[in-house]
Amino acid sequence: MDFQITPDNQGIGQLSFTKNTDLRTDIWLSIMTKKGSFFVNPDFGCEVYKIRKVTDSNLLLMKQYFEACLQWLITTGRATYVNADVVRDSTIYNRYDVTITVTQANGIVLYYELFSDVQSGTIQWAAVGGPDSNYMV
Repeated sequence: MDFQITPDNQGIGQLSFTKNTDLRTDIWLSIMTKKGSFFVNPDFGCEVYKIRKVTDSNLLLMKQYFEACLQWLITTGRATYVNADVVRDSTIYNRYDVTITVTQANGIVLYYELFSDVQSGTIQWAAVGGPDSNYMV
């Protein structure tokens, strides 16, 4: 992607004409695209939308889904590390919180905080961060 897509707190991407200089747009697209829906590459995207109930076993499955959808960044040499921590939200039933950390090949660490209500299937972004604060939601 040549231009930055910055997510708002509703998970809606705002396209800018600012040149993309890191992996944030690629990460956002990988998470927000339902696996199987991208006609060019049906293996691209995330399967977390399949989860409809927050259980301990599903939290582990969600972690695997998030990390799997970002694995292509490591395979292509654009990132060296991808991690997703998924926990049950203690205040809202059937909601989970996710912290994703990606280390780019140049050593810059990017992080994401998001949450989702599994019944609605929508992902909302709480924060996106890295070396500059232009991406903060």
